Amino acid sequence: MEQLAGAVARSLVTVVGPQCAGMIGLLAYWVRTHCDRQPVDWLVIHADRDDPATFWRSVLAALDLTGVTLPDIEPPVPGERLPAAFIIRLAARLGEHSRPVVLVVDDAEHLTRRETVESLDLLVRNVDRLRLVLCARADVPPSLDLFGPPLTAP
Repeated sequence: MEQLAGAVARSLVTVVGPQCAGMIGLLAYWVRTHCDRQPVDWLVIHADRDDPATFWRSVLAALDLTGVTLPDIEPPVPGERLPAAFIIRLAARLGEHSRPVVLVVDDAEHLTRRETVESLDLLVRNVDRLRLVLCARADVPPSLDLFGPPLTAP
């Protein structure tokens, strides 16, 4: 917990461990004890959400459920390329939010499309108030190497 608490002060942390290592319980506890005044969006990735447009539709829906409404950001169409300015517009709108936003992406090992990972990277680098927590199994795909070394669960 101490390692996670210190890491989440940064814009990004990746937690990696084998199935049943307690990562979800650890993150849920951290959310309850450290994020009481912040919107927390928890998104579970399935293999069918690897399409960048589908992933970002899911992110927008998760944000909306926690009160971070972005009515002027049109959700991308699944199967189509992301609009050129989508991430820039999303970053600008999230940057206007009054409180930090925490986005937990569970089963992040399913993020295998480079376009999705690069767009997440762009968002993290351009929104000071975004805290991205990637939670993945031990078999993290090379696409997530972009985010640097992970915290590891026993």
